[in-house]
Amino acid sequence: MKMKILLVWILGLVLSGASWLGADTLSVVLTDWAIIHGSLQGNTHASRVVVAAPLTNLPTQSEIDYAEVTIPYFLQIGFTGLLQVEARRIAHSWDKSSVTWTNPWQRAGGDFDTTTIATFALGKVGEVPVRLDVTGFVDDWANSRSSNFGILLKRPVEEGDAFRTEISDLQRYLNQIRLKVYYHGTGGFKNSPGQPKTPISPSSVK
Repeated sequence: MKMKILLVWILGLVLSGASWLGADTLSVVLTDWAIIHGSLQGNTHASRVVVAAPLTNLPTQSEIDYAEVTIPYFLQIGFTGLLQVEARRIAHSWDKSSVTWTNPWQRAGGDFDTTTIATFALGKVGEVPVRLDVTGFVDDWANSRSSNFGILLKRPVEEGDAFRTEISDLQRYLNQIRLKVYYHGTGGFKNSPGQPKTPISPSSVK
């Protein structure tokens, strides 16, 4: 029985890989981002990152096979322990030139989806890049199930719910954040709200 389950699992991986090999790809360097600073749970140096995720060149009604956000490894030599990077889908429009810890959010630190999450753990063993599986995010955006206001990056609640001093190390690599999407398109192009926008009123937030 265990062997049968293993074979089915391996077959699934092979078929998934084959699907990706036959898929089209969209690769975007995410140049529109901002670091917001504030105070959170006794942490007076709390920081989070908001990033726009434009999908303008993604065909309409695309079938999303896989999507990930990557960030180069950023922890300094000598770091010990574990640091998790958490991605949340932003639930409110924002503007790069004016966004802060409190503006334009209804909640300080950013408005984000509390039900959908992508995480990746960094440790002292191996300098591997951050790889956040955001397939669910992109699939919902591509098929108009939610508005694309971008992604918020932070640490999970159990690690303080925000970046601390390590934000200075992460900041050095934020210009290299990349979104890669593997998809099967059906033609046409999507007019996605992937860029940050002028803040909208709370009453119009879905």
